[in-house]
Amino acid sequence: RWFTPLVLLLWLTPSAAVNPALEIEPNDTVATATPYDIAGGETRGQLSSATDLDYFVFSSTGGVVTFSLSPENSSYNGTSLQASILAADGSVLASKDINSDSVVVSLRANTVNGSNYYLVFQKNQYSLMQKNYVINAAYTPTARIENEPNNTTLAATAMVGSGEIRGQLSGGADVDYFVFSTAGGVVNFSISPETNSYDGSSLAVSVVLQDGTILAANTINSDSVPVTLGVSTVAGVSYYLMFGKNQYTVMRKDYVITPSGVSLVGIAQTI
Repeated sequence: RWFTPLVLLLWLTPSAAVNPALEIEPNDTVATATPYDIAGGETRGQLSSATDLDYFVFSSTGGVVTFSLSPENSSYNGTSLQASILAADGSVLASKDINSDSVVVSLRANTVNGSNYYLVFQKNQYSLMQKNYVINAAYTPTARIENEPNNTTLAATAMVGSGEIRGQLSGGADVDYFVFSTAGGVVNFSISPETNSYDGSSLAVSVVLQDGTILAANTINSDSVPVTLGVSTVAGVSYYLMFGKNQYTVMRKDYVITPSGVSLVGIAQTI
């Protein structure tokens, strides 16, 4: 039997996975997680009670995956929920709140080919949003973000070259380290929250040496315009840009880093 080239191509090309229109309950554990295909389109879910958890399992071919999350409508009722991306070992890669009047919240994580990851929804610390939540996702291969876990100098995410880099504190105990070196000279970091909407939160940022010596420090508030942190560097020395909880609050928006001045060089592992 003979096929035209077009018919043969269609016959041999597998159909793209299509995500279920709604979560498949029960999905309150890793073992019962609803499968989610990054290229499979929109899915919706809903927390039915304060003890309900919703797990979605996904994998990728590697690189940055960005989830666009929102409530089914943006009418305010004072409630919210928490969304997190977890690695297979349970470590938190990213976490944000979705409020009843949120437009779209972006949640990103670096992924490794062949590994399973979990998108988890749960009650916020103070309230439970029982609206449907809406999930869309995409590969964002040109995005440059922190590589979790990076909560020590030994596990620091390396920065090389120029261009915007993003990170996010997933909770009050999270600390993010970025490591860089130069050929010598002044480096300036312009740092800002992803949006300048006020929510009362903030984070602390500093440039430190591996022994903990602080070279420069500042505070980034939820409504900050870009804050510049500058440091004079010496060739061959490793420096660390460190983000952590402020004394009283933790900002869980993305923070955006834009370096300028002398080039960041000499680190083998890059983002």
